[in-house]
Amino acid sequence: MAAMPLQPQERVEAMDVLRGFALLGVFVVNMLFFAAPYQTTLMRPWPEAAQPWFMAFLLLFWQGKFYCLFSFLFGMGFAEQVDRLQGRGEAPGPIYRRRLTWLLVIGLAHGLLVWMGDILSIYALLGFLLLLFRTRQPRTLLLWALGLIVAPALLFAGLFLLMKLIQGIPQAATQMAEAARQQDLKVGEAVARSFRIYGHGPYGDLFWLRAKELGMNYGMTLSAAPQILAMFLLGAWTSRRGVLRNPEAHRGLISKVLGVGLAIGLLGNAFHVWCSAKGLPPRNPLALLGMAVYFFAAPALTLAYAAGILRLLQGGAAALLKPLAWNGRMALTNYLAHSLVFTCVFYFFGLGLFGKTSTAQGFCMALVLWLLQIPLSKWWLSRHTMGPAETVWRRLTYGKG
Repeated sequence: MAAMPLQPQERVEAMDVLRGFALLGVFVVNMLFFAAPYQTTLMRPWPEAAQPWFMAFLLLFWQGKFYCLFSFLFGMGFAEQVDRLQGRGEAPGPIYRRRLTWLLVIGLAHGLLVWMGDILSIYALLGFLLLLFRTRQPRTLLLWALGLIVAPALLFAGLFLLMKLIQGIPQAATQMAEAARQQDLKVGEAVARSFRIYGHGPYGDLFWLRAKELGMNYGMTLSAAPQILAMFLLGAWTSRRGVLRNPEAHRGLISKVLGVGLAIGLLGNAFHVWCSAKGLPPRNPLALLGMAVYFFAAPALTLAYAAGILRLLQGGAAALLKPLAWNGRMALTNYLAHSLVFTCVFYFFGLGLFGKTSTAQGFCMALVLWLLQIPLSKWWLSRHTMGPAETVWRRLTYGKG
């Protein structure tokens, strides 16, 4: 039997709803990097932001939680596809490798030609590692996921202790202070360069700056590779358990994840935000301890969000949430579209609003685009089985329409 892509009747609606919800979080966080130099968010203390408490709100509830949610759904989709192919007597490896290869190409094109914040390529690269786990038992998936979360947390905790010891050495403390000063100078130069090029061009300079920042973005994202792979495995485990296909049968598990995830996630992320209030190392070694806690606090809050959506889908809010499935069915198209829209809004070749909007205004803009995509996705899907980007990806993967 020839390999066939996922058919509409085989879709899991709860997964599409979660994808639609995850898009909102991705849009909100990415606005921080569309609207201003990424260094102003990642490399400066959040209390120095123009709207510090709104920035703290984004760091606490949004940043880092939604790429985790997409990672969770990516792993779940992997497991669903492997099971479906094996059920048809097909070898999943070649098809899945081809699918990931084309996702890598799409991601690189997105990053080089549209926006430096691409994450599709990282998902594709790490997705190849998932093939090593396709025949593993659910318990093995859980143990690996736990190890991938705990290991970097322990590493950052160890780095924090090491830096505190070094700070006790007078000569080392002087060197760290000088390193912090040099870091501030480099950040200032990078911010000025971003304002000049993204705000005024020319396009050739923009292309090369975007390419350089894309490499930095990939490097920083790969530093979170253990966390992303852990969420892949948790998603695969969830699929094997059939949680989203039959959430009512797993109501107890969902409730536990919601309660424990909220407790750990809120406390841990609040601690991370507090630790990062004075900036990054070497000026602020406490940020390393905050990162150690963040490595398990962010996934905990992510899983709580997913569990909360599932509980709402089981209750009276189902009718309100189900339209998010339209966005979710076109997640790739809508993700690429948000990059096209916001680069045109902020860069010099469009409206030129780079550095001219507040954090709260950016949040509202992200929300508006996300809301607009719901009826647009519904309209498109009433005429087509999938989004335009999904159609291209399918044809590249399967060689058919």
